[in-house]
Amino acid sequence: MKNARLIIGGLMLAASTALLAQTPPAPGAPDGTKGGPYGRPPACAQAADPAKCEAQRKEMREKGRQRMNEAREACKGREKPEQGKCVAQHMCAKAQDPAKCEAHAKEHMERRRETREKGGEKGNPPAAPKT
Repeated sequence: MKNARLIIGGLMLAASTALLAQTPPAPGAPDGTKGGPYGRPPACAQAADPAKCEAQRKEMREKGRQRMNEAREACKGREKPEQGKCVAQHMCAKAQDPAKCEAHAKEHMERRRETREKGGEKGNPPAAPKT
């Protein structure tokens, strides 16, 4: 009787472990793939039409640069900490989810600040402020 309970318990443990080990597909493409590293789309060389892919990416980069320049221009003359927040607000104003965008921007700024501080600890001078 005791051995039967032990065997049944072991089988239930093995079955539940196998079920819990299965993870759902990552969000992204319909087949569950995320694309390239960090969820980025795969390289254009792997696309069906590489020339069209490159043209689209070039256009997206140009729009991003234009939006960043507009945000920097709008926030010109502010002190450094406030300027970063202002730029993030301008960049995230037209995002699909502005709150998520601003949270991501805040996290990014914090990581950059930590990286700069660590650079100073290792004997490397911290990044010089841009003038």
